[in-house]
Amino acid sequence: MQVLVVDGEFLVALEAEQVLADSLGLKVEIAMPRISASTIRERRHDIVIVDAALVLDNRRDLASALRGSDAAIIFWSFDNEHLHGLPSWDGIPVISKPFDDEILVGVVRNVAAR
Repeated sequence: MQVLVVDGEFLVALEAEQVLADSLGLKVEIAMPRISASTIRERRHDIVIVDAALVLDNRRDLASALRGSDAAIIFWSFDNEHLHGLPSWDGIPVISKPFDDEILVGVVRNVAAR
């Protein structure tokens, strides 16, 4: 299973990569926001984990790439208001940032099982 992590904070993305590789044996790729839309369009990923702020900050290229992808999406956010979901992204899980390792692993497992 191939996972893409998109976050402007490289250390957060690195931590997620380590947790998912160690806990679930997943292959994880990291993309910075400036290249994330093209990365999503050009490569196949089963799951994309992305900072909700990037989609909410009117990054239409990223939102369009996510909607056009076959990948399952997981958002994460520093804003607790987002934990109940993002407008126009119904059914997409949102994880609190900084994330708890067990919660991240659990949400990825649940999404992968769908």
